[in-house]
Amino acid sequence: MWQRATEEQRRQLLAQIGIQLPNNKISYQPIQKIPSSEVKPIPKTVIDVEGWQMGDYQCAPTTREITEIEPTSRIYKWVDQQGKVHFTDKAPQQQRVADLSQKYTKKAQYFRLTVEQQGDSLPNWMKDKLTADTQKIFHIMTRNMPLADLRQVTLTIKVFDQLDQFSRYRSEVAPTLKTNSGFYNPRLNVAAVMRQRNDQTTYAVARHEATHVIIAGLFGFIPSWFTEGLAEYFEQMELLGQLAIIKPNRGWLRLLTRQQQQNQLMSLNQYLSFSGRTWYEQDLATMYATAWSIVYFLMERPDTQLVLSKYMKALSENKCKTIDAKIFFEENYPGGLKALDQQWQYWLGSVSIAAHRY
Repeated sequence: MWQRATEEQRRQLLAQIGIQLPNNKISYQPIQKIPSSEVKPIPKTVIDVEGWQMGDYQCAPTTREITEIEPTSRIYKWVDQQGKVHFTDKAPQQQRVADLSQKYTKKAQYFRLTVEQQGDSLPNWMKDKLTADTQKIFHIMTRNMPLADLRQVTLTIKVFDQLDQFSRYRSEVAPTLKTNSGFYNPRLNVAAVMRQRNDQTTYAVARHEATHVIIAGLFGFIPSWFTEGLAEYFEQMELLGQLAIIKPNRGWLRLLTRQQQQNQLMSLNQYLSFSGRTWYEQDLATMYATAWSIVYFLMERPDTQLVLSKYMKALSENKCKTIDAKIFFEENYPGGLKALDQQWQYWLGSVSIAAHRY
């Protein structure tokens, strides 16, 4: 999302949280670590960053037990006078029928998704595409999580084809935002997307915003690096049948490798020290790129995926508490935070970083 915004849009987003950028271009100088004594929590006011309204945000959005199943159609089996077997959703009169509804009812439901097309010119297949993309994101994100840690997430994706309709809805649910691409509201479990000139961009925006809503539903309060890193990660996903391919973000890679070559790359110890408002007060290109890279690195191998899943488990068990990522990685990553930092930096300097397949 940050990559696609113009300089003026970036300034508007930052101005909404009280940050004024100088008129000159962003300089990628080493970021000085803010002493912990100076780091202040997010104030109890509305802060809009990447479409996230923090003002009345609930640390644990409305979710359900996975055993709460949506009502489904009845399934009846019956045989006609010619001996032909039928399966229908309505029981015929004057026929002996077997009600198979209970047999085919799901025992658990992990996700409730509604895609609402707010316009007449949107193609019918767009709804199917967004549904398939979002369900795949949820599957990939939760595949290594124990069932006991899962909650049933509700998500509504609203896709608009008229800017005036999108703007009116944005004014109703996110009045301080100026974006014309997409935003999310975790209180309403809604991701709103304006159709772009290129439908691939529309899908990317939808995946990004939907990921935010899913994360909020599963984990409640989430660190900025984690929610932005996963949103940037799944924004790159391409679905080919049942196969999901997630390619590396070349723009973020170029930025980080350039900083690495110029000895300006932040250590993970320094990066993970920023949280809340202070996270967004830094050079946001660097912050988003680093968030994406940490997630991509951890999703590279099965063993590091398990570390990330363990972090998700800690978040799900402590929805209203802050999980210190530095302490977590020090205790749970083989070799601690220092080893993670060394291996991450070595990975950044690799000749080739392959796409992920699920």
